[in-house]
Amino acid sequence: MTPEEKSREVYPLVHCDDWDKEQELVAQQLDRRVAFVCGYEQAEKDLGWHSVEESLPEMDEEVIVLMDEYGTAPIYKVGVGHIVDRRYAMDFNGWNIPGVKFWMPMPKIPEE
Repeated sequence: MTPEEKSREVYPLVHCDDWDKEQELVAQQLDRRVAFVCGYEQAEKDLGWHSVEESLPEMDEEVIVLMDEYGTAPIYKVGVGHIVDRRYAMDFNGWNIPGVKFWMPMPKIPEE
């Protein structure tokens, strides 16, 4: 699936009875699609996103994550998280935070 196709899936256009409100919602979703695609492409170029269904980081390795939060439509939020020891924590599919769908390694900090 291309980033453009994924953005349409993640941010579907919303329809409602109020024309002005619908135009505002559609514009917001289109803006989110553009931001999603730009962020996805840059991350792929720099580090590469990994689906949690395909691979996981090492336990306790801090990584950048995309979490989904549902309201009227799924919205991805960026955060920092890590895999926890499942013998002690069973919540959030092994993560220390809920809703993690994608992850990428932390970028290297430049030396001064």
